[in-house]
Amino acid sequence: MRILQIVHGFPPACVGGTERCTEAVARGLARKGHTSIVLSGSEDVRPIPTITTEDRDGLSVATYFGSIANPVHWSPPYRPEAEQAIISYLKDVRPDVVHVQHWPRLTINLVAICKSLGIPTVMTLHDLWATCPLGFRLRWDRQFCHDPFPDAPCVTCVAR
Repeated sequence: MRILQIVHGFPPACVGGTERCTEAVARGLARKGHTSIVLSGSEDVRPIPTITTEDRDGLSVATYFGSIANPVHWSPPYRPEAEQAIISYLKDVRPDVVHVQHWPRLTINLVAICKSLGIPTVMTLHDLWATCPLGFRLRWDRQFCHDPFPDAPCVTCVAR
């Protein structure tokens, strides 16, 4: 199977739990004989939205570079420029299944994009980005947020 992992960042540029988990899953699938591919976001920008692909120790890693810099610690959930680049990329790569690991630096509607293209999709929620733009339900004063989970992403703690 052609299995695409989508994540907001990927080693060595971005190293954390979600990134390492994605790398382990992608490499594990490749060891089992699957065509394993990664599409990653990046904090770097280019004059026009671009996706570049490179081989990283036998793993195909594509990186999306937007043309608009993200504000520190928060990125807009929906990014039309990313949506168009990702649609084009998915049409070229034609994965059998997509595993969304994380979407900041990309666009929040990755599952809807895949559905519109008829690509089965699974998602792992590594943290609380779905309801908290800071990701971990920690308020600006580093206290845990006890507010009920909102129906839409909360913006109380996002710097304005």
